[in-house]
Amino acid sequence: MLDELAVERGARMHVREALIIALRSMGAARLRTALTMLSIVIGVTAVIVLVGLGNGMKTSFNEQMGSLAAGITIGKSTGEVPGGNGARNLNDDDLEALRKAPDVTDLTPLLSGVGTLHEGTNTYSATLIGTDAGWLNIRNREVEFGRFFTDEEYRAKAKVVVLAPRAVLYLYGGDGAAAVGSEVKVNRANYKVVGVLRTGGDQDNIAVMPMTTARYSVFGVGPGGDNLSGIGVMATSADRVPAAVDEIHAILDKQHLVKEPGQRDYSIVALINQMEDTDQDQNHRHECVRKPYRFRRHSLIHGPDVHL
Repeated sequence: MLDELAVERGARMHVREALIIALRSMGAARLRTALTMLSIVIGVTAVIVLVGLGNGMKTSFNEQMGSLAAGITIGKSTGEVPGGNGARNLNDDDLEALRKAPDVTDLTPLLSGVGTLHEGTNTYSATLIGTDAGWLNIRNREVEFGRFFTDEEYRAKAKVVVLAPRAVLYLYGGDGAAAVGSEVKVNRANYKVVGVLRTGGDQDNIAVMPMTTARYSVFGVGPGGDNLSGIGVMATSADRVPAAVDEIHAILDKQHLVKEPGQRDYSIVALINQMEDTDQDQNHRHECVRKPYRFRRHSLIHGPDVHL
């Protein structure tokens, strides 16, 4: 018992002596102590600020992107398909088959090409997109002037078109209100402008019309032509995108007689994967900042090289 008390008393003495020595050392080198404390404060503050900025940017991004985070685009693969049965085009049968996927809530066909728009003496070369009325939701786009085309106009193969801002700039001097209700020639046929899209960045050079119209009146596919340039897909939620991608693979592999993943003649792009890549990059930056500051014995401050 006495030995235990002696050991405990000795431990307390060592701690007290260590504290006294530390305080004396700090008092003897006040500048070094102040700089050390300052560097610790700066390092901790930097970590807190960067983590807060990263989380804030992620939250803001998710709120702004909204349902687009659950968006998936299917396109035809380019190049040869090794060991495959020959590349097949996406078509209407693929679109209908994908409606059976449990984690897919909406689908839209995509048919695209390049065409020339004419309004008076003004011309503009635009990307023409044939789709259905669900395109706005899946692409997370909005109409600024007028309206989008309707399901009735889709079924009737109506010659109506919705223009993006860049086309309006070249054809109407940027006056979206004046564009709505006017007629514009798409190649050689007259189309009624029913709406103007809100700006979408690098997707402002498009003109959108019913796919039925584009298929028969613009691209000249004719009866029996059911090929698609792509398919837009909306998963039930962003969390279910991986499950939806697996279901799409299973369905299209069966549709296209694909036996091995390397033989797939289609590609799938999910925005959520790009968002996760962004998160990983942000986490890497945070880890770089979290590296502790190290103090060499013969220098005042030495910190790590931080690569952002």
